[in-house]
Amino acid sequence: MFPILDNIPGIHATIVGVLAAFYSAYFMFAYQKVTEAKKKLEKVLKISKDICTPDKSVTNGHSPLIDENGNLDWDEKCKNLIRDAKAIFSFLDTIKPGTDLQYSYNQDDQKKIIKLVDELTPFFSLFFTNYPMNGVSRVTTSQSVLKKIDNTFDYDRYSEIQRRISYLMWIWDTSQQSLINLFREYDETKESPFDKRLPYLIEFFQRVQTYENQVMPTLEETINEFESYNDELKVKNTTKNVLYISTYIMVVGVIIPLILLEIISKIEKSNYCLFISYIEYFILLSSFAPYFIIGFFFLKKIENSVFK
Repeated sequence: MFPILDNIPGIHATIVGVLAAFYSAYFMFAYQKVTEAKKKLEKVLKISKDICTPDKSVTNGHSPLIDENGNLDWDEKCKNLIRDAKAIFSFLDTIKPGTDLQYSYNQDDQKKIIKLVDELTPFFSLFFTNYPMNGVSRVTTSQSVLKKIDNTFDYDRYSEIQRRISYLMWIWDTSQQSLINLFREYDETKESPFDKRLPYLIEFFQRVQTYENQVMPTLEETINEFESYNDELKVKNTTKNVLYISTYIMVVGVIIPLILLEIISKIEKSNYCLFISYIEYFILLSSFAPYFIIGFFFLKKIENSVFK
């Protein structure tokens, strides 16, 4: 009587089954690749975190280097502080090694040296313990409490790390003598060995060099692999589209035709019983409900995953 309507549910059920089998194989492949890349990235980040944990630190309460969001104000306050610190004895970076150079400075210069070193020393620990190096802000402000910070490691965060590490490496390569002399002059004003700050300077830039040599190459490789698989395979978007299309096919191509066939059959036989029909419809919908429930929970799981 209705050959198309009769055959639609079976046809769609078969097609959905075949497509589900193909997509399951694709999903398992994509999931394995992205998960493997993510585990490699997490392993490198663990090494990074170990290197980013200072052996010692000096803090003076709330640092002026921290912005209202609880992060380092890198491009303004931090860079300006570093430039000011290397500028005092910048002439030392241009003379040849071994040159006997005499210089002097007044009391105002000494106050400036003490001020700069006292401000710069806390920076050495703040740099490694704040975003983007480990993604955790150790300083809490009223704004940072209300703001939810996204610490997901992606290529943008890697690029920011690379930008800051490269700048510090350049500073150390071009202004090493001026910075060492600045801290040495500061230490000469202190009697207690616990107040010496030159070891903090040396330890900080050694840590920067270690990060540059041991972490950055591997980090670049793993983040590129992770981002590449994520961008190419697009597990999240593909899975969501497959679930939406499958749901549409199940409803329009299977459930609705079955209900229509049932109604037509009852009308043709003139023995339509509302109570019996309700039971049949309830059984029909109940039998399909687990598929929709599983699909819903799977969709929520995918939404909260690292996949794109």
